[in-house]
Amino acid sequence: ALPWVAEADVRRAFPGTLEIDIVERQAAGLVVDGDRAAVVDEAGRILDVGTPPEMSALVQRGESVGHRPVIIEASGFDLAPGTEAPAVVAVAADVAARVERNPAGAVSTVIAGEDLVLELTDGGSVLLGAASDLDTKIESLRTMIARADLSCLDTLDLRVATRPVLTREDGCS
Repeated sequence: ALPWVAEADVRRAFPGTLEIDIVERQAAGLVVDGDRAAVVDEAGRILDVGTPPEMSALVQRGESVGHRPVIIEASGFDLAPGTEAPAVVAVAADVAARVERNPAGAVSTVIAGEDLVLELTDGGSVLLGAASDLDTKIESLRTMIARADLSCLDTLDLRVATRPVLTREDGCS
């Protein structure tokens, strides 16, 4: 019943002792809806609710200095701890968890919707499209970030993950 608890294992040890092992859920991102924010795990379970600054600080707990949580832009659903977010937010939370691990820090925002869009920390957008073939799309994103010159990036289109298309801003050489 506790939103942050993924698993709890209780053992009875004689005489009269209980041993409890807890596995805590990991924050994947921060869903922001106006002046309210919710911490979500990669499955889209809402772990905590508060103001954006409070929840941002909570996501950063235990992370390296300068770490910023991936923001998930979504609105119009109940922000109650322990509840499951709608499927579109759960998919965005899964993507946020994947990009937080690999490539960490490159993505600032996941825009939840029928088509997924990522905003990069250094500027530009990544079009992921439908929530299919996410493993290949994230691997393609990781490869492009590691190997391509993304200066002046306007859009990186990964809707077909095996055929990335990079478009630069107008006037960029």
